[in-house]
Amino acid sequence: MYVDIPFLKALKKEALRSGHSVFYPLIEERLSVYEDVGDSAFFPEFMFFEPDYYAILIYLLENSVQEPVVDIGCQFGFQSELFEGWSYTGIDNNRSLDGRRFNDSKPGVEYICGTFPDVEIDLTDKVAISNMSLGYFACGRTEKDLAEHLAPAKMVFMRAPKKLTDALRGKFISCQELLPSSNPKDYGVGMDCFAPLYCFSNPITAF
Repeated sequence: MYVDIPFLKALKKEALRSGHSVFYPLIEERLSVYEDVGDSAFFPEFMFFEPDYYAILIYLLENSVQEPVVDIGCQFGFQSELFEGWSYTGIDNNRSLDGRRFNDSKPGVEYICGTFPDVEIDLTDKVAISNMSLGYFACGRTEKDLAEHLAPAKMVFMRAPKKLTDALRGKFISCQELLPSSNPKDYGVGMDCFAPLYCFSNPITAF
């Protein structure tokens, strides 16, 4: 799917205004293969993640960033549809989805089944995304350790607990808030609040 800045800004505005998915109708016909899992294949994942990915893509386009994207905790990988023109690698540890993730046979899209940072992936000069993944689910790693593994990336887009984002601040020169924290209670999610969506860029190791 080709996306540009005006299209993404319109999607982001409507998703934030309505609290509903505006991406679902664009790929609805292609979701029949997930009928065995029903709506759970889409709505819980995307209703509150959706504006984040629009904000990330707008930032990438506005700043002419074309480096490969690594999406940590990608789940079904529906967001891969939006990264036309980028190399997209999704990481998720749900083995039941092997061979079923979205666009898994599309050139430029690949998936790695496992848990970051235990999977074999080099983030050097790549764009890393961790949207409500790292820091929220136990992986046996400290926040400092996770920050060390994310540090080689060109930039990191992240919603995560404050302990992890604070650890990451020590690895990058720049930290920009792209979207504020949000309350997911309207979506039936049990967490009290989501942290802001941050963009970390200009890694200290590059200087």
